[in-house]
Amino acid sequence: MTGASTVRKYDPLFLTCLLLLAFYALIAFYFSFIATNSQQQFSLLAEAFNQGKLYFLDSNRFIEDSAFWNGKFYWPLSPFPAVVLMPFVYLFSLFNSFFYQGYLQLILNTWVFYLVYKLAVKQGWNSRDGFFLAFAFMFASVYQILAIMSWSWYFVQVLCTLL
Repeated sequence: MTGASTVRKYDPLFLTCLLLLAFYALIAFYFSFIATNSQQQFSLLAEAFNQGKLYFLDSNRFIEDSAFWNGKFYWPLSPFPAVVLMPFVYLFSLFNSFFYQGYLQLILNTWVFYLVYKLAVKQGWNSRDGFFLAFAFMFASVYQILAIMSWSWYFVQVLCTLL
């Protein structure tokens, strides 16, 4: 072929999924970074861990689902997500900025999508079907609320799903 270009046809279902994926990114961005200024308990706990404390530093503010004891608020859930967040919280604190859990959660969700895809391909599925399985796992199951909201309860579930 000299000078001829080949036009590749894309599957309409695949293009629809890509469009929905882009829409998810916009929704996740909105809920993770703009609409959710509260429910960041693991980031707050990581901030406390970085200063050598086991309780929330701001004792004057009520923190949802925390345990009040001896004038301090404690977080009753597992500390592991806060430990994972500690380096990110520390880096952002150097610039006097707060590290929202949604920053890392978006990366974790992308990684979950990729790993589900890779597992499907490893099990013998073709690339297209592996993509659709990963898409269905993320957006056609109970996981979709975890992928969109960056509240502490959802953040820990995303982290556990990845692990």
